[in-house]
Formats: sequence, structure tokens, C-alpha cells
Amino acid sequence: MDKIKNDRQLKISRQALDGMHRALKATEKISQPDIRKLCADSVRIGMERIKREIEEYLKQHRRGPA
Repeated sequence: MDKIKNDRQLKISRQALDGMHRALKATEKISQPDIRKLCADSVRIGMERIKREIEEYLKQHRRGPA
């Protein structure tokens, strides 16, 4: 994902983050521990990236927390 450039992209990023929270929750149902960990780690990495992008956009536009 590229840097957030406007409020529309901010909204989409927040929606993506919400979806990733659900995906992370769903990884708990994976029966193989090693696969479950790999999936959860991948989702967490994506979530952190989106969170950083949201925080950067809000900081540049002087808004409240993400």
C-alpha cells in the first residue's frame, strides 16, 4: 500500500485494518500451530504497516489518533 494521500484513502485504510483484525481472529481456528503462527504473523505485519500509514497521514493533517 502506498502512502495515504486523502480522506478517501484514509477511510479505505481504516476499513482494511478492520478486516485484518477479523482475519487475525480467524487465524486462531487454524489447527496446525506452525501454519497458524505464520498466518497470524503475516496479518500483524500488514496491520502494523497500515497503522503507521494512518498515523503518518493524521500527523501531517493534524488530526486526532487513528
